[in-house]
Amino acid sequence: MKILVPLDGSAFSEVVLGPATQMAEAMGAEIHLLTVVEEPKEHGIWARALTRIGEAEIGAEMSEIGMAQIPPLPDPRVAAEAREQALRSAEEYMAGIARRFSPGRVKVRVIHGEEPVNAIMAFSRDEGMDLIAMSTHGRSGLGRWVYGSVADKVLQSSPIPLLLLRPREKSEGVPLEMSPIDALVVPLDGSALAESALAYVEELARKMALKISLIQVVPQVGMTYPVGEHYTYDPRLDQDMENAAVGYLKQKMAEVQQKRLRVEYQVKRGIPAAAIIDFAEERGSSLIVMSTHGRSGIGRWLLGSVADRVLRASFSPVLLLRSQEPAA
Repeated sequence: MKILVPLDGSAFSEVVLGPATQMAEAMGAEIHLLTVVEEPKEHGIWARALTRIGEAEIGAEMSEIGMAQIPPLPDPRVAAEAREQALRSAEEYMAGIARRFSPGRVKVRVIHGEEPVNAIMAFSRDEGMDLIAMSTHGRSGLGRWVYGSVADKVLQSSPIPLLLLRPREKSEGVPLEMSPIDALVVPLDGSALAESALAYVEELARKMALKISLIQVVPQVGMTYPVGEHYTYDPRLDQDMENAAVGYLKQKMAEVQQKRLRVEYQVKRGIPAAAIIDFAEERGSSLIVMSTHGRSGIGRWLLGSVADRVLRASFSPVLLLRSQEPAA
């Protein structure tokens, strides 16, 4: 197994190293650290060409206005020196990260001149990665990556599992290190797609010696039914939904217990995303595991917009698994 951890030079991007390393140690996986040094954008090249065309067609006056809005191109020697300095800084940074690990535990790669998302996806494909682990917040560092957009694009593109973590921040803006994962939280909604995560979760639980926590959220819909010209609410409907959820989770719990794994279940009421996040927080440093359709991204998640909200609002790491189940 191979785990890819893209880093951008910021402390925020490094926080995901904690859970990624814990998983790697338990699964016997290799960790590959990657950073991308982008080529400086030489804004204005195309604009200059267009301006020269415009000078011939509309006169020098308009051309001068256009040229005034174009930043000067860097001296080639200055650009080359800046490029070399950026590469040296990236290599020093990555060497420093590698020193945190035992010799031979990680492999390091610095890629130059590519757009970060394309570089991550190409490296993942060419090197046969099994998991990509990324932080979802980071605005500083070598590449000035905006991890919100980078992580989103990787999420939309990656055919392999993706571990995402939004770090907490201290008051001075430094991310808090995450405690070791001590529980696996699995939201289930009764679908085959949701249940497809269980095989992966069971393997993780066995190798990481963790307890599995199954959860189903029953929304309090407060359904009303017409009676004559008025509407009435029958509380038995909510209770029936909760009873059905309990029966379903008990069945799934029994199936997991047969494999000699520790497992519990909980039925929650309320807003699904908030209930899942709170449930994970209650269990300490939990890893939330959810399935997605293998051929699509956020829009086809198991819980639809719920999973999107969990990912963006939770400080617990979220592991998204690609399923080959056909979309409904």
